[in-house]
Amino acid sequence: MISIRISQRRGFTLIEMLVTLVLVALITTTIMQGMSYIWRLQTRSNRVIATATVADMHAAWWREAIRGLVTVPPQKVGLFKGTQHQLQGLSLYVPGRVPDIVASLACRIASHARVDTLTCNNQPILQLPAGSYFYYLDTHRQRQQTWPPSTGSYRQLPQTILIGNNDAVVWAASPLQPSAPQFVQYQYAQGDLAP
Repeated sequence: MISIRISQRRGFTLIEMLVTLVLVALITTTIMQGMSYIWRLQTRSNRVIATATVADMHAAWWREAIRGLVTVPPQKVGLFKGTQHQLQGLSLYVPGRVPDIVASLACRIASHARVDTLTCNNQPILQLPAGSYFYYLDTHRQRQQTWPPSTGSYRQLPQTILIGNNDAVVWAASPLQPSAPQFVQYQYAQGDLAP
């Protein structure tokens, strides 16, 4: 005789399988939407960080160029000149030049529609609010619109060079102002003033 055993194990029904598949699909969709949102946020934040980093690097370069301004030998008094929209002098840190070699630095603020641009040696450095201008502080912290001022006796470099807008300071930098004996140690780039 053949005996047949009937198993009491029960399998999954079709409805149970469909419910499971629907739940897995919903969870997967929710996770994918969340991941897509995170990827978009990451891309946007990377773009903002890159833009801010470039602006910070340009601002740091401008400050270093101003810090690197040097005085000239006594027979060349008055080489650094500045107005509200441009300044020029010699600096140890000029874009496109080897550091620690004195080269000409010429910066200007050019006005465009709703924004001004600070350029140094014809390279755009910073975007500024419209109506920005240079001004200069002397050793008494008095504000001067041009350098050297038309009245009084002033040293060759201002104490601080500022970029202002509506009487607010946008950027500021101070020359290190090395003393005259150190001046003869500088090397000059070809075409720039030599002692």
